[in-house]
Amino acid sequence: MKCIFLFWTVFFHCAFAQSQTWEELNKQCDELNKAGQFAQAIPIAEKALSEALKDPLGKDNPNYLISLYNLGVLLTRVSRYNEAEPLFIEVRTKIKLFLNEESIDYAVVGEGLAELYLKTDEYEKARLIIIHSKNIIEKTLGKDHPLYASFLTQLARVYLGTGEYGLAEPLYIEAKNIRKKSPGETSSEYAVSLLNLGIFYKIVNQYDKAELLFIQGEEIFRKVLGENHPDYASCLNSLASLYMDKGDYIKAEEYLIAAKEIWGKVLGENHPDYAINLNNLAELYRILKQYEKAEPLYLKSIEIKKQILGENNTSFATSLNNLAAVNEEMKNFSQA
Repeated sequence: MKCIFLFWTVFFHCAFAQSQTWEELNKQCDELNKAGQFAQAIPIAEKALSEALKDPLGKDNPNYLISLYNLGVLLTRVSRYNEAEPLFIEVRTKIKLFLNEESIDYAVVGEGLAELYLKTDEYEKARLIIIHSKNIIEKTLGKDHPLYASFLTQLARVYLGTGEYGLAEPLYIEAKNIRKKSPGETSSEYAVSLLNLGIFYKIVNQYDKAELLFIQGEEIFRKVLGENHPDYASCLNSLASLYMDKGDYIKAEEYLIAAKEIWGKVLGENHPDYAINLNNLAELYRILKQYEKAEPLYLKSIEIKKQILGENNTSFATSLNNLAAVNEEMKNFSQA
């Protein structure tokens, strides 16, 4: 959910001459990222990277490392994980060499790499990076800093992924309370915390709490990011999933279709978020016994997940199981 551009306020403690062209490209890249236009931002990030390499310092130029990190974040957002991972590792290696493993910048890059591992279900790799980075931020910036909240959220996601729900909830709550103070209750970061906590409550079947958080988050996302942003679509998808669980299928279908249109337009139809949406919509039609609508959606979802996430990903396995269930129900339905 979160993409961290331009947290590099302490990278190298000396002044470097910056190309105006690089600054312009970096600014353009940041604006596209904030607008959720990740695919469009990638070629701009690549141009900024090339521009930074023109500096006499080459790959030791801080601008190069910033651009390399930004490109890694964008590639992660469009699920090009194999391309993003070595970029993060290269930047971390350079920071370790020029600064140390206890610097703020080392922690910042750790957040990007941990996000990648969370997306690929590599929870132990993510956990080690997150804990180390969280400790750095606690020592240097303090527990009230928004970046500390980011690491709390990532650690909570690890625990959610490993089924350790009792450890996840207090971290989500603490992160939400930090972001409520800074950057504030009207920020997209605070809305992300509401969404994350809502997802937790949905998973543990506390639907009333989840719905309230989702609705609050949706309102903030709509006002701050607009209705064509991927994060707004994520909120709609979460609301749809909640209404499916509550049996309100009319609302669920409405929100799923709205999220599908946004993700298809902004992220493209080969993105895992789009595939998850297809799976959820197919599951809704399976429940409604509209099998002719459900089956092609499951098949498309499986195709995307296999291509992007691989066959060992839990989300891919979920879609396979759902397709098997709908095929069995179709068989029984035709025999009835």
